Amino acid sequence: MTAQIADTFLFKGEPYSLIGMSGGALTEPEQFGMEPEMLHTACYRGFYATYELLGDALYLRSLTLREKNGNYRPIRGIKPVKEDCKATYQGLSVVVAFTGKIRLAKDFIRELYIHMGYQKPTAFKTVLDVTLEAGRVVEIKDRSQEVEAKRGAFKKHYESVNMLQAIDEAFSLDMDLEYSCFPCPLLPLFEGGEDMSHPDFSAFAEFVNVLMQEQHICGAAVSVKQGDATIYEGCFGLRDLESQAQVTPDTIFGLASVSKSFAALAIMQLCDAGKVYPDAPVTTYLPEFKIRGLPDIDSVRVHHLLSHSTGLPPFRRRQGEFSELSQHLEYIATAEYELLGQPGEYFSYCNDSFVMLGAVVERVTGKTFKDYIRKNIFEPLGMTRSGYTPVEIAKYGADVTTLYSYNHELGKHEPQSWPNLGSYHVSGGIVASLRDLSTYASLYTQGGVVQGRKIVSDHAIRRLRQPVVEALLPSHYCYGLQATFGPKGLTLVSHGGGLPGVSSHFGFVPEKGISVVVLSNVSGVPAKAIWMAAVHSALGLPIEAEEVAKSTYVAPRTHLERFLGTYASLESGDLRIYFDQGTLMSEQRGVVVPLWARDDVHLVGRLHGQEMVLRFFFTEDGYVWAVLAGSRMLRRSVKG
Repeated sequence: MTAQIADTFLFKGEPYSLIGMSGGALTEPEQFGMEPEMLHTACYRGFYATYELLGDALYLRSLTLREKNGNYRPIRGIKPVKEDCKATYQGLSVVVAFTGKIRLAKDFIRELYIHMGYQKPTAFKTVLDVTLEAGRVVEIKDRSQEVEAKRGAFKKHYESVNMLQAIDEAFSLDMDLEYSCFPCPLLPLFEGGEDMSHPDFSAFAEFVNVLMQEQHICGAAVSVKQGDATIYEGCFGLRDLESQAQVTPDTIFGLASVSKSFAALAIMQLCDAGKVYPDAPVTTYLPEFKIRGLPDIDSVRVHHLLSHSTGLPPFRRRQGEFSELSQHLEYIATAEYELLGQPGEYFSYCNDSFVMLGAVVERVTGKTFKDYIRKNIFEPLGMTRSGYTPVEIAKYGADVTTLYSYNHELGKHEPQSWPNLGSYHVSGGIVASLRDLSTYASLYTQGGVVQGRKIVSDHAIRRLRQPVVEALLPSHYCYGLQATFGPKGLTLVSHGGGLPGVSSHFGFVPEKGISVVVLSNVSGVPAKAIWMAAVHSALGLPIEAEEVAKSTYVAPRTHLERFLGTYASLESGDLRIYFDQGTLMSEQRGVVVPLWARDDVHLVGRLHGQEMVLRFFFTEDGYVWAVLAGSRMLRRSVKG
């Protein structure tokens, strides 16, 4: 076996080798509808690529692969040159929306060659660490002098370890493992906040109490863990206004779309068992699966369902109409809609995609989706106060929250009924207590193991949080989770949920082992703002630290006028972009927000203390045809 072929990066006209990375994948052939297989012993993954750092952007310039079925599709209109058992795409100019860190090196020292695997940084004279956010270069650090100082430690280390350890280290591009290979790390992997052994949450509690008054929040519950240990637990306000019953850690709340992470976790458990593969066509498991207007249905992979990138637009929601997931399959096959694009081309949040994942789980296991989640997630984690709405609510006794929405016109809270979601229970039907959900959240920071119980593999956890498709700046959607390049170089992985009487947000910071859960019993609560404040408190950062730096970009009015108009979908309310006394504004469901331009394709506003980002899409002739708003793609229906 020989050394693995490293990807090449062109930087200032010089070729560098990729020798380490942290933060997700750069390019996967699956995103172009192709499945690679091993080229030879020097290329076990089946492909290698050339990239270029040009200005502050990252581009894919060439891709060489062996396609399992000989299905070499054009990439952005470019056809490959075939040679023996592989094909090469040259002249590509594909923007790579990577968030994370890559380590590049050149000037290889031959006597430090490792016979198999990736060469380590100390085997090169020039080493650069490049930090990127959504495909944009944030920072480049030259580590060459530090590498030179540690070159002796590198050689001594590989002379002392056993063969299996050497192989594990040599074949990994994981920068975490790379650091662990040296007695002295090259640099701290991430800069954290203050020591988290005794974090101060007094300012956080005050922040929540003020927000509850401002946003008319009846009750809320917050948990912060580091690993298995709870470092903060706070219950605020009332679970029921009439009885004045207070929120407790065992109070049952709705989770809404936080439920999607459970569906994604179930799929990855089945991947661990060899029963489901994310890169396989959905029809492998659901032969009757069809998408109207898509001739090549096998181009839709489980991967696309998990990442909301099938090309399906927002659907008319038929909540409570389907009792069987098979009925929902038929609905997708026959409903009237216009595809946004080909699988993998666009991100647009789609509850119906996750209903299909539930159908995959049922078909593969022979169990109902609810039963599978109970037996394989709830029970192993000891989640005794977790289930599905509405039929299971009564079994939890009195400590169940009343759901509320706040009527601004009447100035009062109005009780809501627990919803009958029907087939949408897969994507939004779970209810749970704070302590149950915090136990679940902590498995993501511990490699899939909680209190000695292995729920899923560490590899599966890493794939669940691996960025897949660009969502709204600065975030990427993963598998039932969303990842953002956050403060101090940390990754914020989370997901929110909202239904009448339900506002939720959960997530984790993998580099610090922190997990945070926020639950509330009122619609429209800025649960993410509370979640961010809790994360910042745990890290020793200011409560309301900005997620993204302010832009200094100034757009001319003629450019802004291109965005004017009304945008619509079958699921959400129309979005209107217009000028009001010279200020660009958005209006949706009666909520008006002033906007400014972040760059040529993004408009930004502030809603409930959080950034509201709109991303616009253009035709080749410069016409704006759609906007990504609230994670859903809305087509332009009326030009302003």
